[in-house]
Amino acid sequence: MSYRYGDSNITSTGKISIPVRTDVWIQQILSSNDWLHLNVSDVPAKTLRWLNILDSGQVIVTALRTAAEHQPTGILLLTDPYGILWQKTEVPQLENSPTETLKNLLTTLVSQFAWSRRYLIVKTTLESQREELEWLNWYKQRRLEELYRTVGSGFKQLSELNNIPAENSTQQKDMLANLRYQQLLRQIGNVLSSTTSLLKQEKWRLQANYDVVSVANLLRRSLTRVDSQVKKRKLQLEVHREGNLTIYGDSIKLELVVYELLISACRRSLTGGKIDIKCKTLDEEWLEISILDEGSINPQLIAEFNAGSIPDILETSPLVTPPGKHLIICRRVMQQMGGDFELKLGEGGLVESRLLLPLAHI
Repeated sequence: MSYRYGDSNITSTGKISIPVRTDVWIQQILSSNDWLHLNVSDVPAKTLRWLNILDSGQVIVTALRTAAEHQPTGILLLTDPYGILWQKTEVPQLENSPTETLKNLLTTLVSQFAWSRRYLIVKTTLESQREELEWLNWYKQRRLEELYRTVGSGFKQLSELNNIPAENSTQQKDMLANLRYQQLLRQIGNVLSSTTSLLKQEKWRLQANYDVVSVANLLRRSLTRVDSQVKKRKLQLEVHREGNLTIYGDSIKLELVVYELLISACRRSLTGGKIDIKCKTLDEEWLEISILDEGSINPQLIAEFNAGSIPDILETSPLVTPPGKHLIICRRVMQQMGGDFELKLGEGGLVESRLLLPLAHI
């Protein structure tokens, strides 16, 4: 913050934190709905710790406020070392006097500043909220799909067990059927239990639950979810991994990210195509999971994805709708967990989805 008029100068003292809530001078300005004329000599010593200001004269200040009920978004501060900018007097000014004209001009300017700042703050807030709700919508949609798949499969198998003809039953078959009943009930109970945090803690915002995650289990669960697509398209799917590796992150969200990348690879692959999953350690701190497929992908999607900027929702872009939007969400989720996600065209035109994950040291 700085302003210069003649030989006067106002500057903030470098990168110092300004105690807005406890600074008496700032609070005096924020509590007023009009212009204030303050003597420089009356500026508190605590304020001078962060504000360099001239030694004499007056300071004309006002809060940037768009309405009496709105919170101010800033402060406009002008110095008047010679008392000529704005006469501080109890005598009413003439309608067309220079002081009154200046006051009207500054009031209009402040109003424009205030509305511009309020617009930018509201815009940033709404964009952030929209982004978070998009993440949450993707997350809950995938969780509901898994809930539907697991409970639906369990219900179907329970129905089949219940419809076994009594005359064909033997004691051994009854025992096996009972064991299968118990197993299916546990599976359904586990998936229902896992939705508790979803319903209670993640109503409006994603929560991170970090833990040590087995890479083998992560891939197994993700592959189970895409099994129907692999069979439907007769895809060849191969997994190459090193030993019993573990990573650190949110197991459920990691599984959903890997599933998202796998289902995208399946959907763009031709019937009979091949998908390779390669897991390898890069060093003592990082693990790389690469998913390579021979499918066709929009080059514009890869170019805009790697540009790293948020796409303009008013422009046509492959990133504002699925699957591009889902890939953007996957990258944000990975970055929140301290990892990253890259998408590129590899050798021979292979599409490579590359996850970078922090290793867990047990």
